[in-house]
Amino acid sequence: MKYNKLIKRFGNWFLPRISRYDWGYKHPDDGPKSFHTNIRICECLGRGFAEGDGDKRSFLNNLTKTDLHNHVYKNEVEYFGMKEPAPCTLYYRSCRKAPVITVMADFDAHGGQTDVWEAAGFVQNKLFPGAYLEPSTGGKGVHGYIHLEVEFSNRRAVNQLLHELADALDAILYNEKFESNLCMIGGNYTLLTERRCGLAILKGDRGKLGKIPRLLKGEDDLAHLIDSEVFGLDRLQKIIELAASAPRRPDPKKNTDPHHTTKTVSVSLHDSDLKEHSVSPRRSESSKRRKKHTKGHTSTTKTVSVCPLSLKPRH
Repeated sequence: MKYNKLIKRFGNWFLPRISRYDWGYKHPDDGPKSFHTNIRICECLGRGFAEGDGDKRSFLNNLTKTDLHNHVYKNEVEYFGMKEPAPCTLYYRSCRKAPVITVMADFDAHGGQTDVWEAAGFVQNKLFPGAYLEPSTGGKGVHGYIHLEVEFSNRRAVNQLLHELADALDAILYNEKFESNLCMIGGNYTLLTERRCGLAILKGDRGKLGKIPRLLKGEDDLAHLIDSEVFGLDRLQKIIELAASAPRRPDPKKNTDPHHTTKTVSVSLHDSDLKEHSVSPRRSESSKRRKKHTKGHTSTTKTVSVCPLSLKPRH
């Protein structure tokens, strides 16, 4: 299959930073599903054989540029368990070897909220300047894509940091009186654990799926996505620490007391608190040594200046 310039450039930039085998698709009835089960991944990576295949070598199906083409142009496809072809929507998880990854922040408006774009824009302007935003699959929410330099950081620690970041960002949105919430950050890692009997994916260690960018405006959106700033993990940690005392959004399923009130705490995020550090020479050299994992990536880590953000108590 011949690919146009958009798909070639997108594939060369995006595929090296994601897990080619650990991807998913949207089922018309069941929603997002992983293409490969935990058992199949562990058996194929651990021994090279899948259960039931006997002596036949089994390989995991990798995500390809053809899949990206079908996703970007919403071509109808048919994956496992689908009764008939449906418009293609694909999801990803990050590659554990990539020094720079892209995660997806999911801003939710399933409850009929009308300020989801304002909420996403607030995070984009105040916390992750220039991050790429696009409508969610159903059009009611917003997906924001954030580039992170992870280098040799422990992947389990990165997953935990992203989990805490999602909670902190939603607390910030709640404190700023946004009705729309940030429900999760997808595109993190699946973690494999070595056991005596082989590889295993323990409970809670399968990464969260993030939707692959749709690039509705074609080359313009791709340029924005590629040229977005790359942030360090220290920035995430500072956001988490600064939002630690902010009130959390009440869970409507748990809060049944009409007289329940949330304790409010004033939190201030200043420009100096979130100032981004430039990449050190040592880290730059390591990035060059691992250049093969970032083929097609044209952006560089820059020093970022952030507007002051003041979190005031909710009234």
